[in-house]
Amino acid sequence: MSTTTRQLGVPAPGRFAPESEARLDRLDRDATAHVEGSRPQKTRDGYTADWNAWLRFCAETDLPRPPSAPAPS
Repeated sequence: MSTTTRQLGVPAPGRFAPESEARLDRLDRDATAHVEGSRPQKTRDGYTADWNAWLRFCAETDLPRPPSAPAPS
């Protein structure tokens, strides 16, 4: 079964019991912190440079900026 097929049956946020929602939120935060804490600084710098290049490209070609995009640095 594909990931997409499995995801179709996943309830939307707020559909689990409050205790389960809290546990899922905590697991998500912990997993994100672990991945970000394990990523080397050179990799983070490279991602930042790539993101800023994409934002410049969007500005130069009149493409809309992604709504969650921070200002280029």
